[in-house]
Amino acid sequence: MGERKVRMSNDGEGDVASFGLDVQGSIMTVVMVYFLFAALWILLSDRVVIWLFQNPEHILLASTVKGWLFVVVTALLLYGMLRRLPLAGSEKTVTRGRFKLILSFVVGGILLVVGASTVYTLQNHHEMTFSRLRIIVDLKARQIGDWLNERLDDVALVQKNAEFVELQKAWCADQEPTARERIVASLDLLRRSHGYQSVVLLDAGGHSLNDSGEWESFSEPLWNEFVTMHDADRIRVDLRLDRFGKPSLFIVAPLGDVSPRAWIGFQVDPTVWLYPMLQFWPMPDISGETLLFRARNGTVQFLNALRYHADAALKLQLPLERGNLLAVQLLNGDVAHGQIMKGRDYRDVPVYGVAHAIPKTDWHLVAKIDQAELYRQMTATSAWILLAGVLAVSAAVMAMVLLRRGEQLAVVAELHRAQEERLRALQLLDAIVDSSEDAIFAKDLDGRYILFNKAAGGFVGMAAHRVLGLDDGTLFPAEQAEMIRSADRRVIAEKRSIIQEERLATHQGIRFFSAFKGPLLDLHGQIIGSFGISRDITERKQAEESLRQSEVLFRTLFQTAAVSIILFDKETGTILDANRRALASYGFETLADLQENAFRIEPPYSREDALKWIRSTSFEDKQRFEWKNRDRHGVEFWEEVLLNAILIDGMERIMAVSIDITARKNIEEELLRLTVETIQRNEELERFNEAMVGRELVMLELKQEINALSRELGREPPYSLASSERAVTLGEER
Repeated sequence: MGERKVRMSNDGEGDVASFGLDVQGSIMTVVMVYFLFAALWILLSDRVVIWLFQNPEHILLASTVKGWLFVVVTALLLYGMLRRLPLAGSEKTVTRGRFKLILSFVVGGILLVVGASTVYTLQNHHEMTFSRLRIIVDLKARQIGDWLNERLDDVALVQKNAEFVELQKAWCADQEPTARERIVASLDLLRRSHGYQSVVLLDAGGHSLNDSGEWESFSEPLWNEFVTMHDADRIRVDLRLDRFGKPSLFIVAPLGDVSPRAWIGFQVDPTVWLYPMLQFWPMPDISGETLLFRARNGTVQFLNALRYHADAALKLQLPLERGNLLAVQLLNGDVAHGQIMKGRDYRDVPVYGVAHAIPKTDWHLVAKIDQAELYRQMTATSAWILLAGVLAVSAAVMAMVLLRRGEQLAVVAELHRAQEERLRALQLLDAIVDSSEDAIFAKDLDGRYILFNKAAGGFVGMAAHRVLGLDDGTLFPAEQAEMIRSADRRVIAEKRSIIQEERLATHQGIRFFSAFKGPLLDLHGQIIGSFGISRDITERKQAEESLRQSEVLFRTLFQTAAVSIILFDKETGTILDANRRALASYGFETLADLQENAFRIEPPYSREDALKWIRSTSFEDKQRFEWKNRDRHGVEFWEEVLLNAILIDGMERIMAVSIDITARKNIEEELLRLTVETIQRNEELERFNEAMVGRELVMLELKQEINALSRELGREPPYSLASSERAVTLGEER
């Protein structure tokens, strides 16, 4: 065996070296292919997504699906390439030219990935920045629209208030003296409850009809322009400076169908909510800013305070001739709302922006960021990517050089380790085989033993090394040897393992074995023989036979017992078994009939009462009591029952042993009946005696009266009463 081990190790030395070198080269090839595929995927897939989708939500969903698809495709790619890794014994080697080629591929792949990552990062940064601008401008435009709608809803509420319109008509016609006070009170309540600067009623010339200190009347040209520039029934909205030079939002709407024409006016302070909302920038950008503007008299009029121009609201105006301004591009129609704009802002600084129109107004909203800040962020990210690429290239070159230099040492170390592992495995196998109490053996295709452990030698009475080369015909009788060969042929023919029991004549006498046998394969999966592990189960077989005989004896005693025996489940009270005497006592022939019909009787002898006795037996040991039953014909009978907990097949059962005591119970009942009758007769005699004594007493009293009457008449008493008095006295004493 030792010579065979050495020969196998020497033969495998070249295989191990070739295997180690070839696997390393193949791994580098796999890595390179993966690098190239990932780089091309990153470079091309984002362009396809941007080309197919425009909505940010759709782009986000497509990017997620693209990521999962990348994982699936790369997993399949790696699986297919790894399956092609060379096995031990291949003749491929890593040459110097191939080493340089692999190194060139690795470095080129890293550079390609770095370049693709840089381009992807720049594009992605652009897209993220533009997406943020779109989200910010859409959100703020929606907020401004909702804020204006709330104000316009208040205006519409006043317009549709029929009572208010009637009061206004009465005021104008001087029909009701209190109409003015009621209108003023209603408008003042609306102003205070909704936070308006002023809420006034206007005449056809735009003059206030109720007192409001904040309201500033329109000039006649401005009022005429303001009223006639829209439809007659449309609500007018205007953002302008008040008389104090502060921005104010004015909302004017016609009030009902009255003559002369009347208007309702609302004045709102934009510095309370509108300007702070516009000035707030939700991202950490330094130059991020929101611009609200409109076209007015050939200029771009900015309507809010700006980050770099705090006093710009309604004061900063730039000419429309400056075509490079973002606002001018939008107002001239060069770009549409929602598109990315590139131009200059009010500072004449290059910026990127996105615009959105404010509904029901001539206002436009732009969210913008400086180009310099965007490029600064992208430059920092690209620098990190380039640094990572340089480090990756350096690491790859160093790794390849070290790998090249350490190839021979790795091969030698792997060979040495493989030899040690094989030696340890063989030593461990020998130790396990020799220390096992089971017989372990192996045979070649001709049935000759090539492995035989110490335990197997003990059974055949020969040293293990002397059995090697012999067959079963030498060790066992012809009939047993043929049985063993038949099992070996079956294992080899069917190419599967089997388990069978064998009865063999051994050095220790007749023994029973449980034999596990299977085909013996070489490294290439070819069958070279069979192997087996046989365990001595003689003691177990003897124990099983003793148990079987015990069970037969128990069943015989159980069935022939002169008393009724029934086995119950301790939890459910289900009848598990019953002997013939128990079946006969109930009038049944089969156990199934008894299980279906037993204990069909009223409390305190019902099934529920019986189940209480059965369950209590598990905790209170034995139970003895008298029980009334009813057979299948309805005839009741009495039994004296003894309940006891026993173990059967490791399970606790309740055994009921009962004796029929119906005859004894009948005798007891008859004695009880006679006793009751005797008591009743004695009680009747006592009542009769009491009646007789009472009559005697009455007769005695009557005779005494007659004797007394006779003495009064001077005659001799006719009755002698001495004996009667003694009898009465004795009766009373009784």
